[in-house]
Amino acid sequence: MKKNPVLFLLFLFFLFSCKAEKPVIIDGIDYKTAIIGKWEAISLGKVMEQFNYALPCRFVFKKNGDYYYMYTGLAVREERTGSYELNLQQRPVEITFEQKKPLNAVMYGIIRFINAETIHTIFYYKNVMTRVYEFKETEIQIFKKVTDFTPQG
Repeated sequence: MKKNPVLFLLFLFFLFSCKAEKPVIIDGIDYKTAIIGKWEAISLGKVMEQFNYALPCRFVFKKNGDYYYMYTGLAVREERTGSYELNLQQRPVEITFEQKKPLNAVMYGIIRFINAETIHTIFYYKNVMTRVYEFKETEIQIFKKVTDFTPQG
Protein backbone atom coordinates (compact mmCIF):
# COMPACT_ATOMS: atom_id res chain seq x y z
CA MET A 1 0.00 0.00 0.00
CA LYS A 2 1.47 3.30 -1.09
CA LYS A 3 1.25 6.24 1.35
CA ASN A 4 0.38 9.65 0.00
CA PRO A 5 2.09 12.44 2.03
CA VAL A 6 -0.10 15.14 0.46
CA LEU A 7 -3.27 13.41 1.64
CA PHE A 8 -1.79 13.00 5.10
CA LEU A 9 -0.89 16.72 5.28
CA LEU A 10 -4.38 17.69 4.11
CA PHE A 11 -5.87 15.45 6.79
CA LEU A 12 -3.71 17.10 9.48
CA PHE A 13 -4.60 20.57 8.21
CA PHE A 14 -8.32 19.73 8.29
CA LEU A 15 -8.02 18.19 11.76
CA PHE A 16 -6.34 21.23 13.31
CA SER A 17 -8.30 23.89 11.44
CA CYS A 18 -11.62 22.47 12.64
CA LYS A 19 -10.73 22.86 16.29
CA ALA A 20 -13.29 25.11 17.96
CA GLU A 21 -11.99 28.06 19.90
CA LYS A 22 -12.40 27.41 23.61
CA PRO A 23 -14.57 30.00 25.32
CA VAL A 24 -12.95 32.14 27.98
CA ILE A 25 -15.21 32.11 31.03
CA ILE A 26 -14.81 35.04 33.44
CA ASP A 27 -16.86 35.01 36.63
CA GLY A 28 -19.17 32.42 35.05
CA ILE A 29 -19.79 34.45 31.84
CA ASP A 30 -18.58 33.69 28.31
CA TYR A 31 -18.03 37.32 27.26
CA LYS A 32 -17.74 36.63 23.52
CA THR A 33 -21.14 34.95 23.47
CA ALA A 34 -22.93 36.99 26.14
CA ILE A 35 -22.15 40.36 24.54
CA ILE A 36 -24.01 39.47 21.32
CA GLY A 37 -27.35 41.27 21.14
CA LYS A 38 -29.09 44.55 21.87
CA TRP A 39 -28.21 46.67 24.90
CA GLU A 40 -29.99 49.76 26.18
CA ALA A 41 -28.37 52.20 28.63
CA ILE A 42 -30.11 52.87 31.90
CA SER A 43 -27.38 55.22 33.13
CA LEU A 44 -24.49 57.06 31.47
CA GLY A 45 -22.69 58.19 34.61
CA LYS A 46 -21.96 61.69 35.80
CA VAL A 47 -18.96 62.30 33.53
CA MET A 48 -20.90 61.62 30.32
CA GLU A 49 -23.80 63.74 31.56
CA GLN A 50 -21.38 66.64 32.18
CA PHE A 51 -20.53 66.47 28.48
CA ASN A 52 -24.25 66.68 27.59
CA TYR A 53 -24.76 63.01 26.74
CA ALA A 54 -28.24 61.75 27.60
CA LEU A 55 -30.53 58.77 27.20
CA PRO A 56 -31.54 57.08 25.00
CA CYS A 57 -28.26 55.32 24.30
CA ARG A 58 -28.01 51.88 22.71
CA PHE A 59 -25.58 49.26 21.45
CA VAL A 60 -26.00 46.28 19.16
CA PHE A 61 -23.09 43.84 19.21
CA LYS A 62 -22.99 41.28 16.40
CA LYS A 63 -21.29 37.89 16.34
CA ASN A 64 -19.14 38.93 13.35
CA GLY A 65 -17.48 41.69 15.43
CA ASP A 66 -19.55 44.61 14.12
CA TYR A 67 -21.40 47.06 16.34
CA TYR A 68 -24.05 49.76 16.09
CA TYR A 69 -24.05 52.58 18.66
CA MET A 70 -26.72 55.23 19.09
CA TYR A 71 -26.49 57.99 21.67
CA THR A 72 -27.97 61.39 22.37
CA GLY A 73 -25.55 64.31 22.58
CA LEU A 74 -26.64 67.93 22.93
CA ALA A 75 -30.24 66.71 22.42
CA VAL A 76 -29.35 65.30 18.98
CA ARG A 77 -29.45 61.61 18.11
CA GLU A 78 -26.11 60.32 16.79
CA GLU A 79 -25.35 56.92 15.24
CA ARG A 80 -22.03 55.15 14.85
CA THR A 81 -21.04 51.82 13.30
CA GLY A 82 -17.84 49.85 13.11
CA SER A 83 -16.14 46.83 14.61
CA TYR A 84 -15.29 45.89 18.18
CA GLU A 85 -12.77 43.60 19.81
CA LEU A 86 -12.60 42.17 23.32
CA ASN A 87 -9.24 41.52 24.98
CA LEU A 88 -10.14 38.70 27.37
CA GLN A 89 -6.57 38.41 28.65
CA GLN A 90 -6.79 41.73 30.50
CA ARG A 91 -8.62 42.46 33.76
CA PRO A 92 -10.82 44.31 33.59
CA VAL A 93 -11.65 43.08 30.08
CA GLU A 94 -10.71 45.66 27.45
CA ILE A 95 -12.99 46.60 24.59
CA THR A 96 -11.79 48.52 21.54
CA PHE A 97 -14.15 50.10 19.03
CA GLU A 98 -12.99 50.94 15.53
CA GLN A 99 -15.63 53.32 14.26
CA LYS A 100 -16.14 53.32 10.49
CA LYS A 101 -19.18 55.60 10.03
CA PRO A 102 -19.79 58.49 10.00
CA LEU A 103 -16.02 58.95 10.35
CA ASN A 104 -13.04 56.82 11.29
CA ALA A 105 -12.16 56.90 14.98
CA VAL A 106 -10.99 54.60 17.75
CA MET A 107 -12.49 54.30 21.23
CA TYR A 108 -10.83 52.47 24.11
CA GLY A 109 -12.68 51.09 27.07
CA ILE A 110 -13.29 48.42 29.64
CA ILE A 111 -16.31 46.20 30.16
CA ARG A 112 -17.62 43.88 32.86
CA PHE A 113 -20.70 41.73 33.15
CA ILE A 114 -22.59 42.18 36.40
CA ASN A 115 -24.73 39.25 35.22
CA ALA A 116 -25.78 37.91 31.81
CA GLU A 117 -28.24 40.81 31.39
CA THR A 118 -26.25 43.79 32.72
CA ILE A 119 -22.92 45.28 31.65
CA HIS A 120 -20.86 48.17 32.96
CA THR A 121 -18.67 50.00 30.47
CA ILE A 122 -16.38 52.98 30.38
CA PHE A 123 -14.99 54.11 27.04
CA TYR A 124 -13.62 57.27 25.49
CA TYR A 125 -12.33 58.36 22.11
CA LYS A 126 -8.62 57.53 21.85
CA ASN A 127 -7.72 61.13 20.97
CA VAL A 128 -9.53 62.45 24.08
CA MET A 129 -8.34 60.07 26.77
CA THR A 130 -6.16 56.98 27.06
CA ARG A 131 -7.63 53.62 28.02
CA VAL A 132 -9.02 53.45 31.54
CA TYR A 133 -8.10 50.49 33.74
CA GLU A 134 -10.51 50.73 36.62
CA PHE A 135 -14.21 51.24 37.12
CA LYS A 136 -14.93 54.58 38.77
CA GLU A 137 -18.54 55.03 39.84
CA THR A 138 -18.86 58.47 38.23
CA GLU A 139 -17.77 57.13 34.83
CA ILE A 140 -19.69 53.85 34.61
CA GLN A 141 -22.28 53.46 31.86
CA ILE A 142 -24.83 50.76 32.68
CA PHE A 143 -26.53 48.79 29.90
CA LYS A 144 -29.30 46.18 30.13
CA LYS A 145 -29.80 43.50 27.50
CA VAL A 146 -33.10 43.88 25.71
CA THR A 147 -35.04 41.83 23.19
CA ASP A 148 -36.10 44.99 21.41
CA PHE A 149 -35.58 48.68 21.99
CA THR A 150 -38.30 50.42 23.92
CA PRO A 151 -39.32 53.92 22.89
CA GLN A 152 -38.16 56.60 25.29
CA GLY A 153 -39.82 59.96 25.75
